[in-house]
Amino acid sequence: MNKTMKIAIKRHIVTPAVNLFYRGLFAMRRPCVNSDARYMFAICAIFRNEARYMREWIEYHLLIGVDHIFLYNNFSTDDFMSILQPYIEKGVVTLTEWPREHGQMECYMHCSANFGKSCRWIAFIDLDEYICPHEATDIKEWIKRYEKYPGVILYWLMFGTAGRLHPDSEKTLIEQYTTSWQELRNTGKPIWNTAFPLEELFVHYLYGSVSIFGIKFKVPMVNESGSFVVYPDHHPLPRHNTIRINHYWSKSIEEYHDKMARGSAFSAKKNEIRRKVDFFLWHEHHVVRDDRVIFRFLTQLKMRLNGLDFNLPK
Repeated sequence: MNKTMKIAIKRHIVTPAVNLFYRGLFAMRRPCVNSDARYMFAICAIFRNEARYMREWIEYHLLIGVDHIFLYNNFSTDDFMSILQPYIEKGVVTLTEWPREHGQMECYMHCSANFGKSCRWIAFIDLDEYICPHEATDIKEWIKRYEKYPGVILYWLMFGTAGRLHPDSEKTLIEQYTTSWQELRNTGKPIWNTAFPLEELFVHYLYGSVSIFGIKFKVPMVNESGSFVVYPDHHPLPRHNTIRINHYWSKSIEEYHDKMARGSAFSAKKNEIRRKVDFFLWHEHHVVRDDRVIFRFLTQLKMRLNGLDFNLPK
């Protein structure tokens, strides 16, 4: 049996059967939330030398309704503390030093174990990823519809260099890089509903658990259409999506080079793959359209970055 046939069987037979089983498990379940949580929606992220866009990334996610951000410093040598200190003092950011090679998964497990009870939802994303709702303006309102599930995956929309050799220090990241793939990528990042025990956590997906009549079931996350995502690489994407993660994977040529130089917090193997020029070009050749959905937040973001209040004249 060839690879194409195996993928077809998974997509058209295995996935629908698995979804039917899990839908049966969840048919009578009510929304389940961690009602004692201090924060409704938080982010966990690990970083290394990403001070250039750090303030923009934080302000953007606060703008769309994120309550708290748990950041893990992984061998940074830039001036990240001058950016983070005001947010730490305000109680918006919790900073943990994490000097471990390829320590991304360990930091996620540390965050879930130590801070999970203080949050209703935790999104595990990176600093080159921006959660981008298409219509909603508050992520907390958008995610309420998924309270009876252990987690939600947000798919990537990949962004390229936009032909830039160097970054423009006069513009925000989201202004500079507006060219993307035509479609969402069938990979993304998970958001955990902390009311469910966390059975397994990966960079791109998670499993929670439920007990029904004393029997424990390991349950995957759902996508925004409510389909349980067991095989992320072969699962059909929602026909109509209202949210995605803008993944500014490369940014400019200069920044991509710097990214490769500083390495990955996940694995050494990924470093070897990403250093190949053909992998970069493969990604760049999929960048075929202009996408500015995130611009609906641009005015507010720039006002926040410049310390301006939105006081309209009466």
